[in-house]
Amino acid sequence: MEKRVYISNKKNQKLAAVIHRPQSQGKFPAIILLHGFTGDKEEGHIKQLAVELANNNFVAIRFDASGYAESAGTTEQDYRLTNYFSDAESVYSYLINLSYVDRDRIGIFGHSVGAMLVILFAAKHSEIKASVSVSSPYHLETHYRLRGIWKGWKEKGYIEKQDNGKIVKIPYAYLEDAKQYDALKEVFKVKNPVLFILGTEDVNVIPEETKELYEKANEPKELFIVDGMDHFYKNFPDKLAVVNKKVLEFYKKYL
Repeated sequence: MEKRVYISNKKNQKLAAVIHRPQSQGKFPAIILLHGFTGDKEEGHIKQLAVELANNNFVAIRFDASGYAESAGTTEQDYRLTNYFSDAESVYSYLINLSYVDRDRIGIFGHSVGAMLVILFAAKHSEIKASVSVSSPYHLETHYRLRGIWKGWKEKGYIEKQDNGKIVKIPYAYLEDAKQYDALKEVFKVKNPVLFILGTEDVNVIPEETKELYEKANEPKELFIVDGMDHFYKNFPDKLAVVNKKVLEFYKKYL
C-alpha cells in the first residue's frame, strides 16, 4: 500500500512524503529513506527500495527535504543540510506515532549526502536500531562532485540544477551551512548496527571516504563493496538489485 501525506516540520512547513506499508495488518518495523544532494523522494532507487521494503513487511517513508521538489519552502532560504536533518527528525516523530509502526524497530537509509545524514542522525538518535549508508562522504568539502564547482559556486553565489524541466538555483549558503558537519567525527557515537555500501567505480564520493567511516564505526558494522558500481546505481538495474538485496538482508537481521 502507498499513501501520500504531508508532514509538518519544526517551521510548520509541509513536507511532501510517501508511506509504503505491507498489505497485512499489525505493527511493523519502519525505515526512513533519505535522498542525496538535489535528489528527491521520486528517484528510482529510493522508490524501488520503498516498494521492496513494504513487500517484505517493513513500513518505508520517503520525503523531499524542505525547500526542494514538492516540499514547502524555497531553495534560496530553506534548502540546507541543517534543515534536512531537522526535517528527518519531524518525519521520525510522525512515523513512530503511526498505529501500524513498531516504534522500537526503526531504521534509516540514505544515499550520498543522505548517507552522510544517516550517520549524523544515528549518532544523535540512539533509538535508531539499524542504519544503512550508501556512498557516503564524511564532509562536503571532500565530496568530489561538489569540489569541482566550489569556486564558481562561491563567486556566482549559486549553482543551477535542472529539476523536472525547471532550473533551480542552489545558493552557496547551502555549502556554507553544510561545512559544519563532519560524519567522521560523529560516527563513533553510533551504537547500533551500521551497513556501509560503496561502489568501486564511484567518482563522486571516492570509496576511500566510505571505508574511513566504516573503519571508525563501532561494531556491529558491515562493509559491502559492489564491484563496478558508480555513484548513480539507480540507473543500472543489476546494481540496484544487488544493493537492495543486501539492504533487505541487513534490516531483516537487525530489526
